[in-house]
Amino acid sequence: MQQKRVPVRKYAITCPVFLLFLTLASRALADYEQIQVRLSSCATSVSHQTAQTVRNIRLAVDKFSGKILEPGQVFSFNDAVGRITPVEGYQPAPTFIDGKRDDVTGGGICQVSSTLYCAALQAGLTIIERHKHSFPVTYLPVGLDATIAYGQKDLRFKNTSGQTLVIKGEIVGGRLVISFYGEREPEHTYELVSEINEIPPPETDRKLMPALEALVYRLEMKNNEVISKQFLYRDYYPCRINNNTPSEE
Repeated sequence: MQQKRVPVRKYAITCPVFLLFLTLASRALADYEQIQVRLSSCATSVSHQTAQTVRNIRLAVDKFSGKILEPGQVFSFNDAVGRITPVEGYQPAPTFIDGKRDDVTGGGICQVSSTLYCAALQAGLTIIERHKHSFPVTYLPVGLDATIAYGQKDLRFKNTSGQTLVIKGEIVGGRLVISFYGEREPEHTYELVSEINEIPPPETDRKLMPALEALVYRLEMKNNEVISKQFLYRDYYPCRINNNTPSEE
């Protein structure tokens, strides 16, 4: 059994419309200035990605970076990012669908949703909707990915932290970094554990790679000690032909 951990890194009547917008903007800015405590962070490498993929990733991240989440508020990746179309500036980029490489508009967006997903888990938030890829991705441990498809598959989570949060995303030093910030230090922190089991293929077919089973847990920590271990889910990835192609992106 192989075990991998993702470390936690936490009115004037004369012009009412203008003044209302100004008041809301000032309030949002004031709230943001108070939200400076990093609760969690997840980083994945983009150094191996094409220029088109990095552009797509940056476009998607810019859609939600700086977004404020009030306590109890639900975040939807598809609602925040919107449709992935050429009109929005997204370009064709390599991706793997059912094990086959192809160029699709917005290729690389799932790296954004997957990185955001891990950061949300590490912030202790409640996941409402998440879908895995058909095969493991290369940029995260097995079982910690989250694919999206507008109108079909979404990533949604709820702010159950008890405080106002801000999501921040950026590309720096060849890495996509997505973090959650809050108003105060949390009482507990969280770590993710993916326990991976390889299931050998039938001996009659040597061309197949082993199937993979990932058991994903979230550890609740206090003073660097584990106080609870929550089983989240089991992901299963079936055997596939060993053609030396990377996993899904």
